[in-house]
Amino acid sequence: MTQPANDPPLVQDAAFAMHDARNMLAAIVLNVDHVRTVLPAANTDPSVREALDEILEAGRRIEAILTQAIETARGRSVRALSPARRPVSAVVAEAQEAVRRLARNAGVAISVRGGGDGVPAMDHGLLLRVVVNLLQNAIHHSPRGGTVELSYNAGEQLRLTVHDEGPGVRPSILPRIFDPYITTGATTGHAGLGLAFCRSVLEAHRGSITASDAQDGGARFVVTLPLT
Repeated sequence: MTQPANDPPLVQDAAFAMHDARNMLAAIVLNVDHVRTVLPAANTDPSVREALDEILEAGRRIEAILTQAIETARGRSVRALSPARRPVSAVVAEAQEAVRRLARNAGVAISVRGGGDGVPAMDHGLLLRVVVNLLQNAIHHSPRGGTVELSYNAGEQLRLTVHDEGPGVRPSILPRIFDPYITTGATTGHAGLGLAFCRSVLEAHRGSITASDAQDGGARFVVTLPLT
C-alpha cells in the first residue's frame, strides 16, 4: 500500500501492521466460512452453526474496522470515507445482535425502545461501532440479572441513550472518561479506548456524547448526531 513519505515511522509501522493483520484475518474468514459449509455439525447442531456465524460476522466487522483504520493512516479522515448510511433502527438491531452472546453469558438483558427511523449522517459501520462499544461497556458494568436499556429518538436529530444498572462512574473519572486509556477499574482486560473512539468519531460528524450517573443508579451515555 502507498504511504506518504513524511509520515512518522510509528504511523507507518502501525499502517503496515494493520495491512498485514487484515490479510491474515481475510484467510481466517475464508476458512471459517469453509468449515461452516462442510462441517456436518454446522448443519445438525444449531449452537455450532450459531457460533460459526458469529465468528464469521465478527471477522467481517474487524476487516471493515481495519480497512477504515488503514484509510485514516493514509491521511483520509473518517469523514472522507464514502459513507454507507442506514436507518438508525437497522444499526441498533445489528448492534444488539452483535452483543447478544456477550449479554447472555453475562446474564444481562438488553431492552430497546425507539422512535422515528431517520438516517444518521454517519457511515453505518462507524455508527455501529459506537453503539456496540456503548452496549459492551454497559454489559461489562452491569450485575448479573441486570438490564441494559437502549433508547433512541430520530426526530430532528438522533438522540440515543444507553443506561446500565452498574455502580455508575466515579466522580474522579467522570471528567476524563472519554480520554484515551481511561478505565473505570471495574473490569480487567480493557484498554480504555472504546469511549475515546466514540467521542472522536461522533465529534468528527458534528455529533456529541455525554456521560452521567443516572438518578436511579447506573451510568447513562447520551449520543446526539445529525440526520441526513
